[in-house]
Amino acid sequence: MIILLRNCSNLRIVSLRLTPQFNEGHVFRTSLTDDCLKALALGCPMLQSFELIFWGCDEIYPEIGFTQEGLVMLIQSCPIRDFVLSGAHIFDDDGVKALSCAQFLETLELMNCMQITDAGMRFLARAPRLINLILRQCDGFTDDGVGEVIRACKLESLIVEGCSHVSQEAIQGAAKSVHYEEDYPGLLNLGRT
Repeated sequence: MIILLRNCSNLRIVSLRLTPQFNEGHVFRTSLTDDCLKALALGCPMLQSFELIFWGCDEIYPEIGFTQEGLVMLIQSCPIRDFVLSGAHIFDDDGVKALSCAQFLETLELMNCMQITDAGMRFLARAPRLINLILRQCDGFTDDGVGEVIRACKLESLIVEGCSHVSQEAIQGAAKSVHYEEDYPGLLNLGRT
């Protein structure tokens, strides 16, 4: 992967769907490492959209092949406008704090990121260009944390699905377009193209 990424200077979109594989010593990891993320940051300086979806990552296996610091380095090194992160149990409030400094970030989708709390949402409220926020199956934050983002950011779109500690009342009128589902509709009904 590293060799491939060194020659992709015009690459603007990366979408990775990773499943941990059994590795030495009963450890499950993906093939994505901090070195891969560094190569992506250096080799793809025009990267604007990054989607990282993990399948089958359990919280009991927090080691997935790379660190939160590696992911943050990529986000801060490239002009990423759209960022999707699903199932990354390593991503927590410190990651959101670093993410909130991303100068170009306009659209953020967090799905099944259970380590993010109200403190992380308060950091996210500082994101200078955030206008689209999608939160799915994230149970670590509440109405209070989401309220901080709503008050601080001029959201055009807000989607909240299956976040058990966020109520419909808390997000009403929060953006030009607001969608709330108490339950999560499932991967097949996300409406992605």
